[in-house]
Amino acid sequence: MRNSFSILLAIFLAGTIIVGCKDKPVTTRTDLEAPQIFLSSPPVVPLGSYNEISSSDSFNIDVRFEDDIDLRDYEITIRYMPSLNYLRTTVDPWKETWFGSLDGTAGAVNFNSDVVFNPTAGPYEFRVKATDESGKSAEVVTYYFVINDDDPVAPNVLFNQPDTMMVDTFAIGQNIPIIAIASDPGGQIVNVFLRVRDAFTNEVLANSEINYDTLFVNPAVIDTFVTIGAGTVPGDYNVEVYADDPTSNVGSNTALIYIKPN
Repeated sequence: MRNSFSILLAIFLAGTIIVGCKDKPVTTRTDLEAPQIFLSSPPVVPLGSYNEISSSDSFNIDVRFEDDIDLRDYEITIRYMPSLNYLRTTVDPWKETWFGSLDGTAGAVNFNSDVVFNPTAGPYEFRVKATDESGKSAEVVTYYFVINDDDPVAPNVLFNQPDTMMVDTFAIGQNIPIIAIASDPGGQIVNVFLRVRDAFTNEVLANSEINYDTLFVNPAVIDTFVTIGAGTVPGDYNVEVYADDPTSNVGSNTALIYIKPN
């Protein structure tokens, strides 16, 4: 009886030891957060504001990246954004991208770059993107305004009609006469673009966008009209005329008008 009990006890102890020696399950941390980007240089500015820089300048890029688990890579891009001139169109439309690998939970890049020799003047977007090992990504965007030292002056736009000193009034169904002169101190007017927009909502008046492209004259005379269509919402509207030169400097002027109800 005693021998049977000893045998059972030995079997129980052996089983306990075997179970205790089994490997514990390995748990893997779940990556729940996208990377964080801390852009020290260039300064982060909102859409519509710019870090001004010229073609003879260099600029510093200073970025820090952090992630809760593991970073993978980054991408930094600067590119010409002509739509930022007046939401519509070159020398050298500068575009440049820098790539790099990242590892661990933190990383950084810091280097200098030069503006290209003969850049297209105007607004540029500067975008930083970071991606972690799980594929989650984050972006930070800021903006530059590039000045070409060979031609730093934008064209001038002067209105004859509508009158910029007073608010002209028009009725729905009438024509808005638009007479303006665009001139460039540094050379020629290449393109002219005009439109009429609601002064409150910025919605473009139907059929009011007119383009004059590849003009290469100085000055450029604009003599046209825009018809106020049926269904136009009464209120204040801006007549906008934009002109750009061979370096893509853009000059503009605005005349406020009022469209009255019938």
